[in-house]
Amino acid sequence: MNKVENENANHYFHSVPKTRLIVSAEPSIITEINNLVGHDRSHPANKNWSEFARLAVVEKLKRYNI
Repeated sequence: MNKVENENANHYFHSVPKTRLIVSAEPSIITEINNLVGHDRSHPANKNWSEFARLAVVEKLKRYNI
């Protein structure tokens, strides 16, 4: 992997381009996410806030058929 490819590697998920999404939330919600994602190894977003947020957005979009 050359330098340019390496610099761009963090912007792809399974060869699909992605865009950064910054999420703000109350500390109590962050604590709940940490408790779930950080301690439950069976959760699909195991220790990964970005994956947790992505999964939540996908689930919400499906719920509203978007």
